[in-house]
Amino acid sequence: MPIADSIAPLFAVMGISAALHRRHASGEGEYIDISMLGSLTAMLAAEDWQATEQLGAATRTGNHLRRATPFGLFSCRDGDIAIGAGARDPFAHALFRIMGKPEMCADPRYATLPERCKRHEEINGLFSAWCAPRGAEEVERVLLDAGVPVARVRRPA
Repeated sequence: MPIADSIAPLFAVMGISAALHRRHASGEGEYIDISMLGSLTAMLAAEDWQATEQLGAATRTGNHLRRATPFGLFSCRDGDIAIGAGARDPFAHALFRIMGKPEMCADPRYATLPERCKRHEEINGLFSAWCAPRGAEEVERVLLDAGVPVARVRRPA
């Protein structure tokens, strides 16, 4: 991995700190351009894959990240979306409400991340079924409006 990729998160923090300092000092904002690929590559490089494997946990998870359920790629009628809703309970709860299942927010089996992780296949199945008949742009808009981290998966063209 190039050294620039391994320190991308540090540059992100420095850039954000500098922009906040400028705003405080001058009242003006700042545009920050940070490589998402570099930052994510650095985050993956920090994973202790050997320890994960020794503990018997899956090191390859396909299109979903179990430990942050629901998190991953999901297919819509006309494309795919990537969501990162599981890491924070409010994101997952917003997703449940959007899917028309607000009762899941208070249900102890789904209310917290550790419990959602135990039911990742069920939750991913529910969200997959909700996404399937909808367009990717519609799903992205609805989730963004609710504050859920989401983005349509772009094609190279």
